[in-house]
Amino acid sequence: MVLGLLLIVYGRQSRPSNGSGVPRVNDGTNVDAHWHAAFGIYICDTFQPKITGTLEEKGVDSTGNQVFLNDKFKTFGIHSHGDGIIHYHPASTKSSGNRAKLGVFLDSYNIKLSDTELIMPADQGGTKWSTKDTKCDNKATQLTVRVWDHFNKPAEFHDVVTDFNNIRITNDGMVFAVAFVPKGTDIPQPDWASQLPT
Repeated sequence: MVLGLLLIVYGRQSRPSNGSGVPRVNDGTNVDAHWHAAFGIYICDTFQPKITGTLEEKGVDSTGNQVFLNDKFKTFGIHSHGDGIIHYHPASTKSSGNRAKLGVFLDSYNIKLSDTELIMPADQGGTKWSTKDTKCDNKATQLTVRVWDHFNKPAEFHDVVTDFNNIRITNDGMVFAVAFVPKGTDIPQPDWASQLPT
């Protein structure tokens, strides 16, 4: 019994924390630390403009040191380059391992995504879409996030219809399309997903 109890205690203590595992915190040498995923917003039959802003702007603090100005970038290290690509290289365990989620990217840009609506901040156009108000050819829409595990397998995807912020980023080369479309409408990958190899 003592041996069994010790094994249970050891097992619990040696479990990885939520922030461990891939993608790992970027230490500059780890190839598992810098992943890329395509991201697009698809309304009816059209992809919307790409997210703008790199979040990597620097300034000088009170001690004269160069620092990142965006607190969320300092914490998470997640951003884009206006290219429709999520550049996912975690800066801390708050955005690595099991905590690597679509919501980290959205939060970095102050984009609000719930089960029924998508709200862009003012610096991204300020547009709001909701299943209540967004129609396509007078047809009601549903909010879906289509997820491809890899851009070069366009026929292999799954659709998520709730809890979007907790969609895991599990590997390099993924594609995410946030879509307001009538039920049964096909959701394509954004054109820029093909740019992931470069």
